[in-house]
Amino acid sequence: MDKPRLPEKMQDFLAQTRKSLLLFLENPDLLQSVQQQLQASAFHLAVCKSQQAALDRIRTTVNRQILLEDCPASQTVLAEIANWPGHTRRFTHLVLLGQRGKSLDSQIAFTLGVDSYIHIQDSKRLGTLFQQSQKIFFSRNKLWVQEGNDF
Repeated sequence: MDKPRLPEKMQDFLAQTRKSLLLFLENPDLLQSVQQQLQASAFHLAVCKSQQAALDRIRTTVNRQILLEDCPASQTVLAEIANWPGHTRRFTHLVLLGQRGKSLDSQIAFTLGVDSYIHIQDSKRLGTLFQQSQKIFFSRNKLWVQEGNDF
């Protein structure tokens, strides 16, 4: 018996969303550094320059990957995401960039309600750390997806 597969157009859309990333960082120097690294890693960046822009974006657009700076302005965005239905949140890779814990520490990520946490001191290798975070996220979420399908 053949494995069920998603339609080809859906597979293409989902593959594109893996490379699309909503970015909201208040610190302009950090934003510039992160943008350069992630663009070099072939990510399509949707940069939000304000808390309201980030809120508008998450309310109107499907965002499968979100990177936020751990700052007061992001708390409202995180609170909104925390209210999403479980299936929506489960398939959104949410990463916080800040100073409260070590990079890729699963305990700090869990405590803060995100999928991964990256320390600002490691921002010079953010591209690599983000890709490692992606691999962990996608492998963990394979449990929720029917075998042979992708999200």
